Amino acid sequence: MEMLLFGVWALLALISSAGATEGPFEVSVWPDQALVKCGESLVVNCSTNCPDPGPSGIETFLKKTQVGRGPQWKEFLLEDVTKNSILQCFFSCAGIQKDRSLGITVYQPPEQVILELLPAWVALDEVFTVKCHVPRVAPLENLTLTLLQGNHELHRKTFMSLAVASQRAEVTIIAKAQREDHRCNFSCHAELDLRSHGGGLFHSSSASKLLQTFEFSQHPKIWVSPVMEAETAETVSCGMARVFPAKELMFQIFLGDQELSPFLSWEGDTAWANATVRAMETGDHELSCRVSLGPMEQKTRELVHVYSFPPPVLEIELHPLAGTDINVTCAGHVLTSPSPTLRLQGAPHLPAPGEPAWLSLTTREEDDGRNFSCEASLEVQGQRLIKTTTAQLHVLYKPRLEESGCPGNQTWMEGMEQTLACVPKGNPTPSLVCTWNGVIFDLQMPQKATQNHTGTYSCTATNQLGSASKDIALTVEELNEDIISIVVILIAALGIGTFTLALYFNYLPCKTERRKSPYRQTEENQEEGSQFAVQAETCNAHDMTVI
Repeated sequence: MEMLLFGVWALLALISSAGATEGPFEVSVWPDQALVKCGESLVVNCSTNCPDPGPSGIETFLKKTQVGRGPQWKEFLLEDVTKNSILQCFFSCAGIQKDRSLGITVYQPPEQVILELLPAWVALDEVFTVKCHVPRVAPLENLTLTLLQGNHELHRKTFMSLAVASQRAEVTIIAKAQREDHRCNFSCHAELDLRSHGGGLFHSSSASKLLQTFEFSQHPKIWVSPVMEAETAETVSCGMARVFPAKELMFQIFLGDQELSPFLSWEGDTAWANATVRAMETGDHELSCRVSLGPMEQKTRELVHVYSFPPPVLEIELHPLAGTDINVTCAGHVLTSPSPTLRLQGAPHLPAPGEPAWLSLTTREEDDGRNFSCEASLEVQGQRLIKTTTAQLHVLYKPRLEESGCPGNQTWMEGMEQTLACVPKGNPTPSLVCTWNGVIFDLQMPQKATQNHTGTYSCTATNQLGSASKDIALTVEELNEDIISIVVILIAALGIGTFTLALYFNYLPCKTERRKSPYRQTEENQEEGSQFAVQAETCNAHDMTVI
């Protein structure tokens, strides 16, 4: 393309110089405005309209090579152009020398734009620095650097003055971190505008950098009981207040070397973690909580004493026969250390430390259902701990049909719904079967009494230990008219009495409201009198105003 342009220019030069035989001559240089990328080459053509030019050439510190010539022109190749320079093209004609200057501008597009964000994590209200620089770009006076926060322009810098030789293609701002800056992207945009030199417009941008703002000034706190029972699940908590952003907080909780699995929660600027711990070994252990936010970390620890205290052992024969001699023993569990203090309910004496508590008794029927409790107390780190084991005694004995629960003589009233009254005693609970005239009598279903029910019933109670039998004489009495009348009168009287009481209790609150004490009546009269007096005064005042 350059060679084509040169050919056109040379042709025009020859045409214009064809008629020039004498007089002033001109020197021309092509291109008239040179813009070359750093390190590349440039072809320069010098020409004149002198018909018979003398000595000619170019003067430059650049590496040059003549690549073509004609009667009135010469062409040179300038290689590895890295600096701005001014080239002189000269011709002599009839002993007179003229020259023409060509300014060469070297440009370097902003291919690499570097953004520095320091620090990447910054505490709230602390300053951070955003710096952008372009390592290689030229010409600097045509460069514009723009710092961006997201799509928002923070700062724009141009480089119009080259008074300072050491001026670098960089821009820096310092800002104070705010909450709204958290997780914001910062970037830098470089623009090299060479349109005034006959070139184009070059753009380049840096990679984005993420800013993390935080508040992390408080120490975490641990909530845990100072004593913990071995092999028992306990909940521990670790939390931190005045932290931002709370949801990005990370928790690690350890019991000794055992790392727990925390469940995290947040509310406002507070975050906490709950974990379940199950200590397996007794003794003193360190519970630690490590809280981190980005590169920051805080740690706290608490000492926890792990003890072993299984429930005490209560030894008792739970199902003895009545009249059996039994021993009841209350002892500490073998894993309890140190030995606990023991107390057995009903024991005559407290045992010596480390010794079991016990008592002996001969079981009676009255002992059936009796409860025994074995209490162990242990002092751990100044705390008194108590555990109790209970057991219920079940005394076994044969069935009995006692007169109190199964009367031998019973009377039914004819026409009334009746059941045979017989409740046996015994443990286990005995089953009861009663027969009448060789037929099993239904003890659950009420019977309408008739004269046919009169007779003797044979009842037998049975459990695993034996049986007991008893005859019950049942008599059915006739219900005469006098008795029926009395029963009807009693029922009617009962109904009337119930109705009267209901009316009375309904009427009582109203009567109480109407009845007022003389003192209260006097107060009300006085109040009404005062109100009347006030009204009278008001009326008088009104009358006076009218007058």
